[in-house]
Amino acid sequence: NEQAQTIAFLISHLHMDKAAEVVGMLPQGTREEVLEQVGSMEQTSLEIVAKVVQCLKKHISSKDRYTIHKSGGVRSVADLLNALPKDVSKMLLIKIEERNPSLGAFIRKKMFSFEELLKLDTSALQRITREIEMNDLVLALKSASQPLMDAMLKAISKRAAETLKEEMEVMGPVRMKDVEAAQDRIIQTVRRLEEEGEIALDQGNDVTIS
Repeated sequence: NEQAQTIAFLISHLHMDKAAEVVGMLPQGTREEVLEQVGSMEQTSLEIVAKVVQCLKKHISSKDRYTIHKSGGVRSVADLLNALPKDVSKMLLIKIEERNPSLGAFIRKKMFSFEELLKLDTSALQRITREIEMNDLVLALKSASQPLMDAMLKAISKRAAETLKEEMEVMGPVRMKDVEAAQDRIIQTVRRLEEEGEIALDQGNDVTIS
């Protein structure tokens, strides 16, 4: 019965698994409103904290001591959606994007990072590399971890791998924003392939390819 802002405030301070459990209990319509509030929350003013405490005082032991810290934000919503069942998460993200397109885009971007390509097996990575520009892959791997670099090289032909490494060596320093832009284009390809049923990013980090 609490306002969405109050629920969002409380959820932002819960462990992610517990927060996902609470969100799952909320009625449809309230869920996306609460998550939108969490996503828009960066810092909580002392005035709001005081109001929430007063409203919920009857449930709180006066012996408890409290600290104030940064909570909420896009990263929190992305993590929370990742913790929910896939069908619920997908529906909520669509609803958030309808309510707040800008916030929804930021959340979607945070839900799958370039490094998480390590979750995919070689077959899925091979499918992705057939859909992306080699120049994007070269640029995107400039800031990648060694395990991801090895996984991507394994997913392409030996000749292509040698060419990729040569191009990375001669490329020299690049701007981070260009690297991130290339990574974003690859992530968009991953999402498109998932939507088309070509690959499946399942909960529990199990990845399959159709």
